[in-house]
Amino acid sequence: MTHSELLQHFLTAGERIRRAEEAGLPQARLADLDHFRGLVQADLDAFLSTLDAPFEARRVGLSPRALSQLAVLETTPDLFGPLDHIRAETLHTRVVAWALSPHRLGPGLGTAPLRAFLTLLARDETSGISPEWAASATHRIAKPEHHVRGCGRIDVWLELADAVFAIEAKVDAGLRDFQLEDYQAAVKNPTRGRKGFVVFLTVERDNPPSSLPTLRVTFDDLLAAWLPIAAEGRSGEHLYLGAWLRTLAHHLYELSGLGPFSSWPRARRGRTLSQLEDHH
Repeated sequence: MTHSELLQHFLTAGERIRRAEEAGLPQARLADLDHFRGLVQADLDAFLSTLDAPFEARRVGLSPRALSQLAVLETTPDLFGPLDHIRAETLHTRVVAWALSPHRLGPGLGTAPLRAFLTLLARDETSGISPEWAASATHRIAKPEHHVRGCGRIDVWLELADAVFAIEAKVDAGLRDFQLEDYQAAVKNPTRGRKGFVVFLTVERDNPPSSLPTLRVTFDDLLAAWLPIAAEGRSGEHLYLGAWLRTLAHHLYELSGLGPFSSWPRARRGRTLSQLEDHH
């Protein structure tokens, strides 16, 4: 029996079981279930191989660059999962601040994460943001949980030679009243003629909603932008960034899984492959 024939028998048996159950015929259901077991268990490996073959074909067809990114999701430890802090906003924003601080990253990562972040923001062509601003940021440090008088705590405060960014991140919590308005006021007073921007970093692009003209970025955007960077090296900084991205992928977006790719749930394999294929 070919794999396609075996799969068709599986679907046929499953449909017969469903109809028997709806008709209230337990004996017919049991008979069909036995028929189903006989078909599948007779050659279970072949049946599972039929289901897995399309995923393996797509994996083999990935570009070398995409395969290196898949390897990060396969082999890098999960940074926050073991701590059970996968949705702790302050921890996520501290990693974001670290990644946006070339002075703290060393030569391994350098300005690459910052440049990729600015490239994401520059998708809004009306913003006037340039990825080249990263070149002047060698000694800049993004500040997590930065307090601004009259505004309160800003998740990440990033000052460059040309611009100031107030980054507000939300994983689960909602916005407090006038929170983004306060951020807008804070960045309207940049020193030395710098431009000011409010960036809203969320899990979903339009949730929580905002009526203010903020630059919207998702953690999924960061995952797609920074995963190629994490895959380019094996320094401690590369591994740390990869571990955080593994947390995002596994827990916030149901990508990746435990162990090698072949052991991941099929739904996660499919989503991960689509993610890598869409960005290459």
